[in-house]
Amino acid sequence: MTDISIIIPVYNDPRGLEDTLDAVVEQTYPEESYEVIVVDNDSDDETPEVASSYAERFSNVSVLVEDQIQSSYAARNTGIERATGKILVFLDADVVVGQDWLQTGVRAMGERELDYMGCHVEVFIPDGENTIAARYNKRTDFPVQRFIQEDNFAPTCGLFVRKTVIDDVGTFDAELVSGGDFEFGNRVHDAGYNLGYEPDVIVYHPARTSFREVLKKSFRVGIGSAQLGHQYPERYGHLATVNPIRLSIRVIRRFLRKPNDSNANDRTQEGTQTDKSSKPTILQRKTVLAIGFLSTVLYVLGRVRGVYTYSSATHK
Repeated sequence: MTDISIIIPVYNDPRGLEDTLDAVVEQTYPEESYEVIVVDNDSDDETPEVASSYAERFSNVSVLVEDQIQSSYAARNTGIERATGKILVFLDADVVVGQDWLQTGVRAMGERELDYMGCHVEVFIPDGENTIAARYNKRTDFPVQRFIQEDNFAPTCGLFVRKTVIDDVGTFDAELVSGGDFEFGNRVHDAGYNLGYEPDVIVYHPARTSFREVLKKSFRVGIGSAQLGHQYPERYGHLATVNPIRLSIRVIRRFLRKPNDSNANDRTQEGTQTDKSSKPTILQRKTVLAIGFLSTVLYVLGRVRGVYTYSSATHK
C-alpha cells in the first residue's frame, strides 16, 4: 500500500498528458510512497503510447483503460478501483504542478485535519496563445475558494480526498455529462466530512484559447446542470428551472468580480506567457462582453436541451 494515489484521466491529449506526467514524476515526495495511475478513456490517437512510455520508465506509474463509458468520471472511478493510497489525488491531463506540490498538499491535509481538499487553480495563458478568449477564460474560471465555501465542492482538476471518504460515500456518478465533481463534493459534505481549500497547493491549468472551446464548455455545463436536476430531484430539482435573467446576472457579476491576489499574479514559468498587456481597447472590452453573453446563451440552451432530453427519456 502506498501513501498517495494520483489518478489522471485522459482522452486524446498526448501533449497535455506529457506535461502533467513530467511534473508529477519529479515530486519531492518520496517516489516509493506514491503511485501515478493514468486512465486512458479509449483514446484513438497516440495518447496510449505516451502513457505507456512513462509506465516503462517510472516504476510508480501505471496505465489503465476505461473503454466502456466515455466519461472522465468513469475513468476516475476505474482509477479508484485500483488505487492503493490512503489519500487519492485527482488531476486533469493538462495541468502542471510544482515539485513540492504533493508534499505541500499532504502536509496541509494533515495539519488542517481535512478529509477533502481543493487546490488553488491558477489559469495561465499558454505561450503564443494570448487571445481574448484566453483572457476571458483566465478571468472567469475556477474560483475554488468560493466553490468550497458556497457550493461545497472543488473541481477534480486538483482535488485531494481520503480513501476512507470514498469508501463511505461512493465514487463519482459516471453517467453525468458535467457536474460530477459538484455532486460528489456535495455528497461528501452532506456526510459530515471536513472540506477545505488550500491556497498554497497550486495547480496550473491552461486557459481555453478559442471561442469554440469556451462556448462548448458552457453548453456542456448547462446540459450537466439539467441532468443533475433530473437524476437527483430531491437535491437539485430546482436546476430544471431555467431563468435566463438570473443566469445572466450571475455571469456578469462573476466576470466583474476582481480576481484574487494569486490570480492577479501572472505565471512566468517556461512554456507560458505573462498577461501584462496594455489596457484593453474598447473593441476588446466589447468582445469580452460578447463572449460572456454568448456563454450565458449557450449555458441556457444547454439547460433547455438537457431538460428536454432527460424529460423525454423519463416519459418513454
